[in-house]
Amino acid sequence: EVIDAYPVAQAISDYFTGNREYANLPRKFKMSVTGCLEDCAQAEINDIGMLPARLEDGTLGFNARVGGGLSDGPRMASDIDVFVRPEEAVEITRGIAQVFGELGDRENRWTARMRYLVQELGPEGFREELEKRTAFELTPAGEDLTKHYRGDHVGVHAQKDEGLYYVGLNVPVGRMSGEQFVEAGRLAGEYGAEIRLATDQNFIITGVPEERLDDLLSEPLLKRYSPSPGAFERGIVACTGSEFCRFGIVETKIRAVEWAREMDERVGDGIGQEAVRMHFSGCSASCAQPQIGDVGFRGETAKTKDALVEGVDIGLGGSLGRDAAFIDWVEGAKPADDVPDALVAVFEKFKDERREDERFHEWARRRSNKDLRAALRSAGKNRGRG
Repeated sequence: EVIDAYPVAQAISDYFTGNREYANLPRKFKMSVTGCLEDCAQAEINDIGMLPARLEDGTLGFNARVGGGLSDGPRMASDIDVFVRPEEAVEITRGIAQVFGELGDRENRWTARMRYLVQELGPEGFREELEKRTAFELTPAGEDLTKHYRGDHVGVHAQKDEGLYYVGLNVPVGRMSGEQFVEAGRLAGEYGAEIRLATDQNFIITGVPEERLDDLLSEPLLKRYSPSPGAFERGIVACTGSEFCRFGIVETKIRAVEWAREMDERVGDGIGQEAVRMHFSGCSASCAQPQIGDVGFRGETAKTKDALVEGVDIGLGGSLGRDAAFIDWVEGAKPADDVPDALVAVFEKFKDERREDERFHEWARRRSNKDLRAALRSAGKNRGRG
């Protein structure tokens, strides 16, 4: 982090929580604030996203983006050329909420989201409306300090406070038992300061003294939820799926973990330690954010010769950060049994063709959809579960 976003996020939350003036916005309103250089709070897909920035005089703060979201109408948030000093964050987010509340669509719930209003007004028009509703003149955006998108904080990392570390634990698809969650709280109390939950379904134990790191890393819970997982298990994200969600078309969580572990076993060598982000959503609502994954899955019904079976649409090449772009959906209604072999074929092709330090989403974007589709279809039927 170049700036501590926690007190800023807390002040924004405190302002809006219980504030009846903003209890009747057209629809839900998502905000993120980060001082991290790796875009871990996913500013581009929130209604308001604040990323670390710096003015020419060295003042640190945030650049504001508005109007991001996923689901059936995905849109990257727009840069509205506004620099936000930490002490200005509450007023600027209040003003943005006021613009949404006054000008947002209240007639059609399917378009009653901020991204449609920003699309209608354009970034400049939205900024003009915002400036009418804030108590001070808006400052033009500063230098964007985001370096790239990593999407997680798994692993052991030094904090800015000398002698302290944070440990990011990988929780595949976010699934833990109650007993395990209680144990995580015990470990945080014994070894660190607190637990922080992450957007990638993992969690972080902060404030661990260096001399206690080895003891923490030897705890049984860290064997189950490792800070050093394989690249595919590290990057797997899944929604609830049909097991507990009435909108889910397919089972997601069990299948996602199986696929990730199979990829680590079959093609993990040579992939590297950086996460390969596979996001599995059981329907088109995008709760697992498939559009920003290296690989995205969207639940679908597929046909085989004999029956209708659970399947997925497959997309490739998504990312956030400086080169933010959504995936291209390159294959439709792939039977779930056939997916692991199809993925192996694509990742083997990536390993054969990748340039030095090239990440999967970068490679996928320079290949045509026709080539990617051909790779997915080149594999035989898989032996896995249905």
